[in-house]
Formats: sequence, C-alpha cells, structure tokens
Amino acid sequence: MNLYIIFLVASLAAFINSLLGMGYGTILTPILVMAGYEPKILVPNILLSQLVVDVTGGVFHLKNRNFSGKDVKTVIAIAIPATVLSTLGALTTVNTPSIYLKLYIGALITAIGLLVITGKRFNAGYKGLGLIGVFAGFNKGLMGGGFGPIVASGQIFINREFRSSIAVGNISEITVCIAGLLTFIKTAGQYTLTFALPICIPAAAAAAIGPYLTRAVGNRKDAPRLLGALTMLLGICVLTKVLGI
Repeated sequence: MNLYIIFLVASLAAFINSLLGMGYGTILTPILVMAGYEPKILVPNILLSQLVVDVTGGVFHLKNRNFSGKDVKTVIAIAIPATVLSTLGALTTVNTPSIYLKLYIGALITAIGLLVITGKRFNAGYKGLGLIGVFAGFNKGLMGGGFGPIVASGQIFINREFRSSIAVGNISEITVCIAGLLTFIKTAGQYTLTFALPICIPAAAAAAIGPYLTRAVGNRKDAPRLLGALTMLLGICVLTKVLGI
C-alpha cells in the first residue's frame, strides 16, 4: 500500500478516535491487514502512533471540558487492569496464529456494539470498569486495536455519560500503549517501525480536531446508539475479512 494512502487512512482514523473514543487501531489494523501486513509488524507501529494520537486527543478533550476531575477515578479503574493485560496480549500475539487473533477481536467488538444498540444499560460500578479494562487492554496488546470500542461502548453499556466516556477512552489508553509497545519490543526479537513515525504528525493533527465535535455530538440523544452501530460495523468488517465473506 502506498505510504500516502496510509497517511490518509491514519489521519481519518485518528480523527474518528478522538471524536468517538475509538477507531484508530480498529480501523487501521484491518485495512493494513488487507494490504498484506502481518499483525507482528502492525502492532508496534500502531501502538507507537496511537500513543501520540491519544496524548493529543487527551489534551484537547481536557480543553473542551469533555473530561473533568470526577473522571480521574474512572481512568484509573480502567487503565490499571488494561495496562497489565496489554502485556499479556502482546505476549499472546507473538505465539498465536493471526487468524485466531482476528476472529476473537471481530467477535468481541461486534457483540459489544450490539449490546449498546439495544439500549439496555447495566449499573456495574468500578468492578464493571475494571472488567472493561481487562478486555480492552488484552485486545490492545493482542492486535494494536480493539481498545476504544470496548472502553467507549462498554462505559455507555454500564450507564456512563457519552462525552466523558469518549475522553476517558483516549486518556486511559496512554499507559496501555506504552506497556504494550515495550512488552512487544522486548519479546518479539525482530520488529520494525517503518511507518509509525511518518504518520504520527498527520494523525496527531487530526486527533486535535475530534474533541471539539465530541462536545457537540454528546448533546444528541442518539449518540450512544451511533457509537454502538459504528462499533458493531467495525467488528463485522473484521469478521467478514477473516472469513472471506
């Protein structure tokens, strides 16, 4: 795939990620898989560029008041288990056939999106947030994607407010990216960062725009279902590609 096309896709994914708290790795990973890149090459590149995207998005979510002091505990409740499990995910990537990784990610994301679309909500408290962090962190280390859909949609499912759910998704992912990247580099032996650094600048620029729109979209009553629909669509796209449908 032409590097300029990768720039464009990464920028679009970064914009969606900062707008809806999901989509960077989940969009970029399957597209690059279709272009012929193997997960073991994709993961470190996506984790590094995602780190830049999340830091940028987090700063602008704070600026737009999508994130406040009351959300700090939520970030901690998600980030700690997610960071720990991201290392396990990275280790699993090194030793597991790609097709099983893709099937797992696609099925889980599809299921979460469907649950959000139904409109059902479940008050789970911090235990629920911790469980969300476990699945999301494992996914991130596993394939470089799948964190945002679980964290953003998962928070909506347990009855959290839309705007803060998006911001928490971006900010809690920062430590996860760092842990997953360091684990992958240490255990993979050979790795390459061929396209991570070049896409960081356009991706970060796009990530700065999304939080402004999050504030506006968050006022819509149908925003949670929109998020759920996009989550389910991403999962279905991954499954159809893997299954050759």
